[in-house]
Amino acid sequence: MNRHLRLWLVAALIFAAASCSEQQPVEEIKKSVEVVVQTANGPVAGASIKVVDEQSAANALAALAIRADLKGAIPEPEYGKFFQSLAVAPESEVLTTDAAGKAVIQRLRGQYFVVAEGGRNLWLASASETRNRNLTLGAENEGGQRALQLLISNPGINDALVSAARQAFTRAQFDQARALALASGSTIVATEITRGEVSHLLKQAEVAIESKNYEAARADAARANALIPDEPAIRALLDRILAEYGGELRTFAAHSGAVLMGNSS
Repeated sequence: MNRHLRLWLVAALIFAAASCSEQQPVEEIKKSVEVVVQTANGPVAGASIKVVDEQSAANALAALAIRADLKGAIPEPEYGKFFQSLAVAPESEVLTTDAAGKAVIQRLRGQYFVVAEGGRNLWLASASETRNRNLTLGAENEGGQRALQLLISNPGINDALVSAARQAFTRAQFDQARALALASGSTIVATEITRGEVSHLLKQAEVAIESKNYEAARADAARANALIPDEPAIRALLDRILAEYGGELRTFAAHSGAVLMGNSS
């Protein structure tokens, strides 16, 4: 990684950290807050509750984006894993709702999130939604779509995802980088990553041609064409491979390299 890129990454991380600290002043509720978890059918007993900060939410969401296609929502089969991966905020602990669907949080800061999970349900709310020391997690807080929308609308979490995407890109972890960018909702960054991957593949293909590894060169070019169909540079490379090494490329089981199959004389 060159010096300018390292400096850029450091600056991006500092900016993201600054966004987290400046977006909302710390609001601490010194008295206890009663949380009620419920569905349309009534209160939910035995639901687990965590109070988490932006960093914890960003880390859990990044890990989720890498292993699952979010498609605008946290998938229901991932609710449990996502909840388990959330680290509780300082001076907090995992709580469980009683028979009336209630639990008491002893201390809550305004920039924290309150997350509940039970059975096949997931609830998420901003602690700033607390009114008169009461916070209800109901239908409007329920579901993976609501949770994802609330999290990525937070500037600190969004910046952290984009920063993680760019760092994965510098490590040539293109699928991870694209997943993180899409999780943040940034199609612009996702497009930049795809174009960067295509450039990387074309360079690899050129190196493969120089090494006479024609099968690898064609595979790289084909992958690039799948990412950005009919891109002139990709088409030109595929045409070059066909023109220079025509026929079909085959790899024999007992042969480590590619073998060009032409017409026999």
